[in-house]
Amino acid sequence: MLHNLNSTTEQVLAQAPKSVRKFIEDRIDADTAMNAGVGALHDQVMERVSSIENIKREINHLLRSTPRADESRVDEQRKKLELKQEELKRYRASQAAANDKWSASQRLTDRLISWLREQNLSNLKVVEPKLKKGDTIESVRAEIERLDLDAEHVRRAPRNRTALIREISASVDAIAEQGAPGIDPRIRDRDPTDLSNLLSMQLNGDSFIGDGGTAFFAWLMKDEIKARLVELVPADGPDVLTDEQRLSSLTQIGVERLRLEYVEERLIRRAEAEDRVVVRREEASACAILQVEVS
Repeated sequence: MLHNLNSTTEQVLAQAPKSVRKFIEDRIDADTAMNAGVGALHDQVMERVSSIENIKREINHLLRSTPRADESRVDEQRKKLELKQEELKRYRASQAAANDKWSASQRLTDRLISWLREQNLSNLKVVEPKLKKGDTIESVRAEIERLDLDAEHVRRAPRNRTALIREISASVDAIAEQGAPGIDPRIRDRDPTDLSNLLSMQLNGDSFIGDGGTAFFAWLMKDEIKARLVELVPADGPDVLTDEQRLSSLTQIGVERLRLEYVEERLIRRAEAEDRVVVRREEASACAILQVEVS
């Protein structure tokens, strides 16, 4: 089959592993066929729209043609109209579903090609993930969902007291630094600290210039502010994580999640070889779908 490839995509696929090239070409062919199917359904929809208009015109003609229209013929046309309208609903629903399916498939194909364009293709290595006994697409996807929940739990876990105090101190210091006065010994005719500017706040159009001394007072009472804020920091609970622990946990979850995505894709391809239709998750990793890793 002639694949509908533009020159840029052709150049990218020419450098990709053979299995990747075939996979993308097959997807492009499938997307093209789906698009043709959407077009055919559109034609069917328009054909029924035209038929409905013709039937309506025939009914109007019958009603105007004689002082007393032939009710049997009018009823016959009305029944035909109802049937065609029901057909139109079904075809429009089919067209919408087919268009959604084609759009999703096209987005995925485009994402995979975009990912390939960003890679050093000579570093791609084809992988063959090992399956465990009892692995199914459903069980693997359930495990991926569980890992996503675990990752969300880790991301939401509170930071430890030490890290919070460090961040609070840094935040106060940053504000205080903006309000720190300077003394210029060369000034003779005005305040050498320029406090009037530090304490001012003026309206300029729709915005204000200056902070009315907020940063200055943060500088002036920096230690007191830090002490009061530290008093508000709760003690470490059982679910507290340090930044290092959080990063380590998310990394481990990410590694296992990616392994499962490779397994998921292999199971999908096995199902497709048996003529079963499986919709890929749009958020699945491109490298897993292509069954390659970057070495």
